Amino acid sequence: MNEHRPIQEEELLAYVDHALDPTRLREIEAYLQQHPDVATRIEGYMAQREQLRAALAPIADEPVPPELNLRHMLT
Repeated sequence: MNEHRPIQEEELLAYVDHALDPTRLREIEAYLQQHPDVATRIEGYMAQREQLRAALAPIADEPVPPELNLRHMLT
């Protein structure tokens, strides 16, 4: 039985984050092909995601300051 599940906003955001299983990924891609208005919105989210990644890349590998380290906070 092939059960069709409606596309949820959370799944669209998971698509942007590359966090879907392969089956649901194909379903979302098919949905976006049929709904160009939603696809345009999602493309904007993806562009924004890449802009944020590029802007934050220089600090992404910096060590966590000791005062923000969970071990430090718990001692």
